[in-house]
Amino acid sequence: MTNRIRTLFRLIGTPLLMAWMVVWSAPAEASVLNTDELNIPLVVIKQEGAYPLLNYSKLLKVPYNVGAEEALSQLHLFESFHPSDLELDPEGNFNHYFLFHVNSSISPIYLALPLVQNHYINLYKIDGAGLKEIGTGGVMLPNKVKFVPYSSELFELNGEINQDQWYLLKINRLIFKTYSTQLYTPKAFITQNYHASLAEGILLGIIVCVVLYHFFIYLRMREQEYILLALYMTFLFFHVTGYSGHFVALANFDDPKWNTIFYNLLPSFSAFFSLWFSYVFLNLNRKGYPFSTTIFIVFQSPFVVSAVSDLLQIPFLERLTISISGFAVIFLFSLGIYRMRERFKPANVYLIAYIPTFISVPYLLYYTAGNLEYSWFTHNNLMISIVAQAILFSLAIAAKIRILKDEKETLLREENERLEVIVEQRTSELRAEKMNVEKLLLNILPLEVANELKATGSSEARHFGNVTVLFTDFVDFTGISQKLSPQDLVKEVDYLFKEFDDIIERNKLEKIKTIGDAYMAVCGLPDEYPNHAHRAVQAALEIRDFIQDYFDQGGLFRIRIGLHSGPVVAGIVGVKKFQYDIWGDTVNTAARMEQNSVPGKVNISGETNALIQPDFKVEYRGKIAAKNKGEVDMYFVL
Repeated sequence: MTNRIRTLFRLIGTPLLMAWMVVWSAPAEASVLNTDELNIPLVVIKQEGAYPLLNYSKLLKVPYNVGAEEALSQLHLFESFHPSDLELDPEGNFNHYFLFHVNSSISPIYLALPLVQNHYINLYKIDGAGLKEIGTGGVMLPNKVKFVPYSSELFELNGEINQDQWYLLKINRLIFKTYSTQLYTPKAFITQNYHASLAEGILLGIIVCVVLYHFFIYLRMREQEYILLALYMTFLFFHVTGYSGHFVALANFDDPKWNTIFYNLLPSFSAFFSLWFSYVFLNLNRKGYPFSTTIFIVFQSPFVVSAVSDLLQIPFLERLTISISGFAVIFLFSLGIYRMRERFKPANVYLIAYIPTFISVPYLLYYTAGNLEYSWFTHNNLMISIVAQAILFSLAIAAKIRILKDEKETLLREENERLEVIVEQRTSELRAEKMNVEKLLLNILPLEVANELKATGSSEARHFGNVTVLFTDFVDFTGISQKLSPQDLVKEVDYLFKEFDDIIERNKLEKIKTIGDAYMAVCGLPDEYPNHAHRAVQAALEIRDFIQDYFDQGGLFRIRIGLHSGPVVAGIVGVKKFQYDIWGDTVNTAARMEQNSVPGKVNISGETNALIQPDFKVEYRGKIAAKNKGEVDMYFVL
């Protein structure tokens, strides 16, 4: 019986003992991951929200060929860290392992980190059975092996509810000193990413609109600034979509290495066209600015080298653009200040347009150096600054074109004014002589006739169907003139006729001539007026009133005035000392109206009276005998 028990014990007890030892060893490993011993704070998720892992993780940095199992065997080397303690690893020579544990009352939860061109990302779950890979990511992996193609690296954590769960996150290649990993509950993840995607969509849409606008404007105007800005903003668009993860999520290359190549190419092209655009915008050229042009070429060359090196995958040269981009920005800013000091007005708006970049680049560098915690604004400030820059540069180009157009017009105007002054100075005597001749000609002839005479060398006589002729004559001119010296007589008549001239011109009559003390004018030629009789009668009344005031104040002469309306023929008489004159029975009748008037009165014919009624009051004088006319109806205008 005893032997049977011993045999049974050997058959059953030994395996049970070994099983017990295995079971006993599992808690021993779990105890190594004890929160108290590792001193890693527990992430407790009790409600919807986002939970950053920055202060809830420890880090172990090892060469890229050290696997997760080996890293986990070195738990004592995991250390607390600050983002500024991280070391950049653009070549992907190191793996960074982050250890954390979570207790969540909500399932599932999601781990997300911004897509910042990490080569490989692996997430492991740690339990009694060891390490279990639950997700992969990174730009060197195709989208099909990821949890979901998304604008950030996303992993699903299906841990047990209200149980401590340990995780190990491996990140290969760091180009920013940032650890932006966060845990999300489903509702918080959807809400936050909805708002973020909406904002990013609007910002990217603005960039696309700016690119298309300047491209189509270029097709119409063929101004270099438009196409250069369109290309610059195009590469910035792809750069920022790659930086934010949208491009990789939507258009991941089948060969993952091209994701990195494409991403590294974009800064080179963006910098290249940025410098070219600035060079053209600031109106620089090799002839006028040889030194600036040389520096421009010096900066452009590394951008080209960097792009070629990226295609050839030469590690130490492919990031050359990023190394010198800061110096390029300083160079562009200096160019803007230099051109502004040269009073190149568009340089002012150029510097204003670069303000977002001058703010964003230091801010981004400060963030990537690990001095700022992750936030949507911090991570996307480059996109925001590019949108602001796109809008400001659009306004800057429009302002430049307007400024240069105004300056060109000003220069042309000033040059024209200068030339006009020169021409004016050189031809002043000729012009003055010409003006004297024309003035003399206009004193003799009506403007229309004078122009015809200058244009053709002659003037044809014209028939005018209905005009009003005005005659004036001083009363007892002969008797009064005998009492005056010739000088005083001419002075007196000149004074009166000058006033007549003003009245005639004001009422649009044409002075024909003076014969001694007689003054003759006509209205309705060479410019025809339907109300010629009204104008002539008004002029006659003004002459009458002027002479009456003159006589009341001690003047020597009184006046008779007569008018008649009808057809006349007008033209130039003679070749030497020629004059413009009118002929016809209307002229003779107007003279008879003046002869049969009385001092201080305006005497008109029946034809003239018919034309001015009912606008003027008249006094019918009856039929009065006129020389060679018989009895004629006459009226005084009151």
